[in-house]
Amino acid sequence: MKDPFLIYADAIPARDLSVRETARWVEGMLPHRGMQIDFLKPSLKVHRFRAALLAIWFMLALFFARGAQLQIIKGSKYAAAADTNRTRIVRIPASRGMILDRKGVALTRNVPRFEITQQNRASAESTTVETNLTLEDVYPLILARQDNQEVTVTTISARQYPFGPAFSHLLGYLGKISAEEKEPYRARGYSIASLVGRAGLEAGLEEILRGKDGRQHIEVDATDRIQSVVAREEALPGLDVRLTIDSALQERAHTALMRALKATGRSRAALVVLDPNDGGILAL
Repeated sequence: MKDPFLIYADAIPARDLSVRETARWVEGMLPHRGMQIDFLKPSLKVHRFRAALLAIWFMLALFFARGAQLQIIKGSKYAAAADTNRTRIVRIPASRGMILDRKGVALTRNVPRFEITQQNRASAESTTVETNLTLEDVYPLILARQDNQEVTVTTISARQYPFGPAFSHLLGYLGKISAEEKEPYRARGYSIASLVGRAGLEAGLEEILRGKDGRQHIEVDATDRIQSVVAREEALPGLDVRLTIDSALQERAHTALMRALKATGRSRAALVVLDPNDGGILAL
């Protein structure tokens, strides 16, 4: 056995330096691969930390940029949308003007009726579902209304003609606005739920009789329950119109004409009664 404390000039035999590799031992030899990775670990940790920090800063920058866009650039838009979500516009129908005979007898009558409107959450205005309903029609809905705050029962004025067929051709009638007429009537200030004159004097005197609808701006909570009235614009009723027609004479003329048609077997005829003093039409 050689003395371990002696220095020899010849090379030391190759020996196993790790489980995976062998090398000759020489002074100043670099550490093997496993030791090199251990030496690099602190440097890798610094790089990863810096990368994570940059990612965080980038996400924060995006967050603040988006917040600035919503608050400053589009703030007014979303504020208006939020205001729409908490306010509703309820139409107040105008009372239609009356048609009277020469003595002031009412040839038309406005009676209370009800209409059902439904609030669309995407819009501030309501949509009419049904109109000209009686109390018996809407009473069950009124009792169950608390389960659906989007449905509203509103009192309106409906048109009646107390003299019946004797005046039907003269007075005409009211009807709904069709889909084709929607935009022209909107431009004239009508609501889509409005009833308009369709024949006779109701159509010919439409602009005088119709009046102007009012509006009520109400504030609601998240369940659409009314909290307060923000603003109210009262409806303006239509103007009354007095005719030269004498209602009693009109009924007598109608009865006489129907009797004559039945006696002669005819189906068509015309009758006009004029006042010789001023040419006013007393019956038609």
